[in-house]
Amino acid sequence: MPITTISATQCAAARGLLGWTQDDLAKNAQVARATIASFEGKARIKPMQKNLLAMIASFQAAGVAFVSEDVENGLGAGVRHRKLELEHVTNLRE
Repeated sequence: MPITTISATQCAAARGLLGWTQDDLAKNAQVARATIASFEGKARIKPMQKNLLAMIASFQAAGVAFVSEDVENGLGAGVRHRKLELEHVTNLRE
């Protein structure tokens, strides 16, 4: 099932995992830095859905996996590097 929402904490954690600034995310997701700052800041203003989806797609393209909350085991939502699957190429110089 595709991820359609993340928390502000997950957003900040994903940026930290990648070593991205808010400006880096804004550039990669093609959203305003103010959108990210408002989301992660005290106000916690949720971005418009298309902007949030662009942010999620940027993180996923960079190798971030979002972990859903597991209430049953008392585990919160989070982020991690996704398992990268390498593609076997037989000829690099075509």
